[in-house]
Amino acid sequence: MYRDSGQLDKMEVLYSIPTLTVRRFRMNQIHALNGLETDLSEAILVVTEGTAELQEEMKSNVFRMGSQDFCYLPPGDRFSVTKASEKCEILWASAPATGKFEPYFKKHADSERTESGSRDNGTHRVSTRMINRFDKSERLRMGYTEADKGGWTSFPPHRHDGIPEVYVFTGMGKGFGLQMVWDGGSERTYIVRDGDAVGFNEGYHPNVGDPSTNLKFYWVLSSDPASPMRTPDGGFTPVIHPGFRDFQDTK
Repeated sequence: MYRDSGQLDKMEVLYSIPTLTVRRFRMNQIHALNGLETDLSEAILVVTEGTAELQEEMKSNVFRMGSQDFCYLPPGDRFSVTKASEKCEILWASAPATGKFEPYFKKHADSERTESGSRDNGTHRVSTRMINRFDKSERLRMGYTEADKGGWTSFPPHRHDGIPEVYVFTGMGKGFGLQMVWDGGSERTYIVRDGDAVGFNEGYHPNVGDPSTNLKFYWVLSSDPASPMRTPDGGFTPVIHPGFRDFQDTK
């Protein structure tokens, strides 16, 4: 788990394993980041707060990004983030890739939104899938989920061992949530607050907000194209906990 300490003007590494890295930068005195590189990884950059301009070198693109807009960059690209608003926060996710796809930009309004769960059992939530089955990416998938107050997400409990994922909690005010991660050998529960992040490469991982709080988080995962869980549309089929396979997760 990464506990937020409120750092400003510093590139924080929220999670890092060989197949997935998630970073965050909060602007305060610094409003431009120059000379950044994707190296051998594909990357997704999303503005989680404020506005910024991303200048991409491979195709000489200029992406003007508002809140929850994102851009995809392939391996070997160079870029800069400039003209950031006074208060601006950026998430940068990366995963190793071969470089099949070109850079592109997507506005938040064009992302796919879906509802799932039920208000009757406390599992209703709205998810914004930033990268859907029509978008190009070798490994990375990213989205944003918002639960009702006191509600559960990632329920019924599911796992996708070998497909690492990170939850970055945001927009929760003074409230808190509980993030659980368990497998056959261990059980862990974290108290999560605004700005915290939890990453996991195996195990079931449901979460719930306190009764006053809408649990909100960005989720980022790295799905190996050769994984047996991978579906033809680039998604994957998670494994539902056997004790909850009859749970009705419907509207």
